[in-house]
Amino acid sequence: MNNRPVEQALSILVPTHANDLPQELLSYAMSLVAQSRSFSSSLKPEEEIARPYACAEIACRRCATSPEWRLSMAGLILRC
Repeated sequence: MNNRPVEQALSILVPTHANDLPQELLSYAMSLVAQSRSFSSSLKPEEEIARPYACAEIACRRCATSPEWRLSMAGLILRC
């Protein structure tokens, strides 16, 4: 699976760490993309383009509000 679209989306959402994204966040966003593809494999092309961004934003929001992620994600400034 190509990480680039998810990395680009996370770079927009977390501009303070655009060059050094936390591996946990990237892995979590990629996992959400894989889950999304397994649940909804037939999106229109214009919808498919948005999938990596939507999954990256969900990952950011969940990590920002989850107590177990707060320590490892300390210092991240999210733009969501």
